[in-house]
Amino acid sequence: MIDNELWDKLDMFVGTNLLSTAIPHFINEFQERLTPEQLAPLGDLNEMLTNTFSVKTDRSAKEVINGYIHLAKLGVIIKKR
Repeated sequence: MIDNELWDKLDMFVGTNLLSTAIPHFINEFQERLTPEQLAPLGDLNEMLTNTFSVKTDRSAKEVINGYIHLAKLGVIIKKR
């Protein structure tokens, strides 16, 4: 799991052309905290996270990712067909 210091560092890459540097760390966080069944509806994590973090917002990456993980654990994210 990502520690708070690394979260702060990864947040600096959000909304920049260096975002691809942070994406593997974000993907690992998903893979460590979710089962394969919970991950499946999320689809391509690389694409989802690139789209989500391509623009800087007032929410931290940690907040956004924890939100996605919480929703995945609840089973409310449904895979598009």
